[in-house]
Parts: sequence; C-alpha cells; structure tokens
Amino acid sequence: MSAKFSADPPLFRIQVVDAQQAALAQIGRALTLEELESVKDGLEWGLSDCQGDVMRDTIEEAAKNPELDHNHPLPLDYWPFIQENPPA
Repeated sequence: MSAKFSADPPLFRIQVVDAQQAALAQIGRALTLEELESVKDGLEWGLSDCQGDVMRDTIEEAAKNPELDHNHPLPLDYWPFIQENPPA
C-alpha cells in the first residue's frame, strides 16, 4: 500500500444496518429511530470509556502476531495528520 490517504480513514465502523441486523437476530424486529439513537449513545459511551484499553490491547496483539509483517512500518508522514499531531 504505497498511495497516501487524503484523509484519516476510520479503522472501524458500525452502520445502522449492522445495528438493525443485530436487533433482528437478538429481539426479532428492527429498531425504532429512538432505539437507534439510544444504541448510538450507548456505543459512543462504551467505546469512549474503554477506547484506551482496547486500542492498547489491539496494538500489542498486532505487534506480537507472528503471521503479520512487522518489518515495514508506515512512515510517520504517511498521513498528514500525524505530522500535525506527532506522537509524544
């Protein structure tokens, strides 16, 4: 992957259709708009509450995985936002 991204792409996304499919499997029906908003709020709260732990753990697991290429890290200037906000 040599082309630079023009923006900061998401690493993970949950779409409305994902929540609706989960609701169909879990409760047997689609969610209302109010229920979707409640699910969205819950996901935001849950992810913000544990984001640091989850990010740390997934980075450690990726770095330890012997099946992954660890010899070609992306340069820090790969995405422009890293240059604007360098790691501490």
